Amino acid sequence: MVLWASGPSFSADQTGPVAFWILEWCFGPLAQQTLEAAHFVVRKSAHFLEYALLSAVWFRAWRQDQTGTWNRRWAVWAIAVALMTAIMDETHQAFVATRSGSERDVLLDLSGACFAQLLIRVSRR
Repeated sequence: MVLWASGPSFSADQTGPVAFWILEWCFGPLAQQTLEAAHFVVRKSAHFLEYALLSAVWFRAWRQDQTGTWNRRWAVWAIAVALMTAIMDETHQAFVATRSGSERDVLLDLSGACFAQLLIRVSRR
């Protein structure tokens, strides 16, 4: 079992054994199908959360005043930066032998960025 690949980019095949080990350690023996489904959910949730955090951090960076007001322009820029980052990341992955680029992941990343802005907007009311 390979725990870590050489280089900064890990494929699902490389992270799977580690995730499976952690899941089985936490929950005991699980069916292979259950392990694969949980691994998929964890990987996709990570996409969503990463880009939600990226969008929130950029929103905070552009916020000019400390009054706690919400500004649509900051939200749009934060989403745009997150989207461009997602596109560049998936394009890069398309050129890495052990990875593949995915338009679905870009959409998932974009939805995470938009969700963060929605939460920020709702919390500012």
